[in-house]
Amino acid sequence: MKLEKVIGLSSKGQEAIEVNPVTGDLVYIAGSFLVIYSPQQSKQTMHLCSRTSRPFQCCQFSKDGKYLAAGESAFRQPQITIWEINYVEVEENNTKVVVVKPEQIQPQDQKVYVKRAADYTPIKQLKGHKYGIECVKFSPDAEFLISIGDPNDRGLFVWDWRAEKKISSNKLSKPALTLAISDE
Repeated sequence: MKLEKVIGLSSKGQEAIEVNPVTGDLVYIAGSFLVIYSPQQSKQTMHLCSRTSRPFQCCQFSKDGKYLAAGESAFRQPQITIWEINYVEVEENNTKVVVVKPEQIQPQDQKVYVKRAADYTPIKQLKGHKYGIECVKFSPDAEFLISIGDPNDRGLFVWDWRAEKKISSNKLSKPALTLAISDE
């Protein structure tokens, strides 16, 4: 059985909707699914399911568009899933498919990748929060991932996500609902 369409979305705030910086596709949360919606095609093009079947709470693309992270809102032991994104080029006659890296795409060429924009492969699972995850953000160079727990968790973690290790953590005295990182 294949999921064809998701109706509705789950959102407590701005962390539940993201824009792919390479293709312009929207990603939004609908329970335990991330829905990929193409404004150019006016339709949902893909659905990413939580490995644990628990609902997602937040998501974010890396600045370069190579990765997507999503945190669960589960009450116990939520996880962060990270997908690697491979972009494909489809020619007009739909016969040639070439995998390209985001850094190879020039701004004037982005429209070429709209027909079949991307392939998402789950590559990492991060575990460490005790309760839900309110926010995830990649550092500008995508070397680190920062996560904030929900009001019950209040954990602030900095991850070396490639090694699946927490490199810093802190317990916040008051809940934080969002996070901003400077490009500098």
